[in-house]
Amino acid sequence: MNISPITSVQSGMSALTVCAATRPTFGPVLAEATQAKEAAQKLVASAFVLPLLQELRADPFRGQIGHGGMGEDLFGLQLDTIFADRIVAGSRFSLVEAVYERVTSRPGRMEQLNTHG
Repeated sequence: MNISPITSVQSGMSALTVCAATRPTFGPVLAEATQAKEAAQKLVASAFVLPLLQELRADPFRGQIGHGGMGEDLFGLQLDTIFADRIVAGSRFSLVEAVYERVTSRPGRMEQLNTHG
C-alpha cells in the first residue's frame, strides 16, 4: 500500500514526521566539522597573525600624537586578538585548510581531541 503525505497526515502522522523519518540527519557531523574548522582558524590566528599584529603595535617610533593612551595599552592585545580572528575568518589561508584536513582526515581523531583537549 502506497502512503501519500496526505494519508499520513490524516492517519495522525504529520508530514514533517514522515520527512524526518525518511531523511538522515547530519546535525552532529556538521557541528563537529564546524567546530574543527573554527579551531583551525583560531590556531592560525593565535600562532601566526596575532604575533604580527603585536609586532606592529610595538612600534619603537611611536610618539605622543596619534597614540591611544592608556586604553590602547590596556586593551591592545584584546583588539589584536579580535582582528586576528577576523582576518583569518575572512581570508582563505591554506594553512587553515591544511590543519582542518589533518585533524578530520583520520578516523577517531575528533573523539581523541575531545577527550584529551
